[in-house]
Amino acid sequence: MGLWSRRQVIGTALGMSALALAGCAPDPKARKHRGEKEAPGGRQLTPQVRNDLSAGAHKENQLADLATAVAGADAANRAKLNALAAAHRRHAAVLGADDPFDAQAATKASSTPAKASSSPTPDESPTLDSLRRTRRETAAWYRTHAVSADDPSLALLWASLSVFAGNSSTAPAARLDDIWLVQIDEEPVVDAQQVLLSHINAMLGGLEWGLGQTTDATLHEWGSQRREQLRTLRTSIHEQVRDASATPTPFNPAYSMPGRPANPAATRAMWAQLQENVISAAGRVTAATQSRKRADAVKLMA
Repeated sequence: MGLWSRRQVIGTALGMSALALAGCAPDPKARKHRGEKEAPGGRQLTPQVRNDLSAGAHKENQLADLATAVAGADAANRAKLNALAAAHRRHAAVLGADDPFDAQAATKASSTPAKASSSPTPDESPTLDSLRRTRRETAAWYRTHAVSADDPSLALLWASLSVFAGNSSTAPAARLDDIWLVQIDEEPVVDAQQVLLSHINAMLGGLEWGLGQTTDATLHEWGSQRREQLRTLRTSIHEQVRDASATPTPFNPAYSMPGRPANPAATRAMWAQLQENVISAAGRVTAATQSRKRADAVKLMA
């Protein structure tokens, strides 16, 4: 993955993180999108789903162990790797909860420090490359489950984990506060696409604003490339919405912007929030998409 990957606006390029565990809310009081509802607890999970969640928790613990081991021999990336390990352990705690869809129970589980798993000792010393390779393999496993899931909430969960594990950046998860899985209702994919369009439009407005203000060359380069990516994506989604006999959400050039960013860090923070909204909306599209087309939808979150 190159330096200017889509995800790195909340990765190393902007000093923030990739999605910690999307398909989750960071706080029980967090604002929820339309169609998203707090799980009441006591959700009936099939034995197969429970087995998959358990396997996912095991994989997250293994990734945490591997990241911790690599951190011990990589002073330059140690802080990021240790934070990455903490993110994977938090994922494992939520996935391993008795009822991951019970906000209260899952929040308690995610707040409890997880112990290192008893993974077998590797034949060779772990390296950053081996960590990235293992994360890619895990991402592929999650992606398979995202595509085959017959429940939109589970599709979103597995897709989110796939995107997080597939991100080659060693950036830590910026938010490791309480997280819990959310349930979302089924909805027409065109409705989800309209929401995504609104967030793409907002980010394009933010990019235009920031590019006109920032004097940071690296930030300007990233913003310019991301702007072109989003313009291309917007055109594609417009076509899909029209194919569904709907009118795409229009771009509003007068989108309200905050005051002039005081420094590059302020621009990064603004773009990071807008990007997080785009990825969240892309997750909603993924959850709404039929299984046979979901693999392509997952790419929107990457």
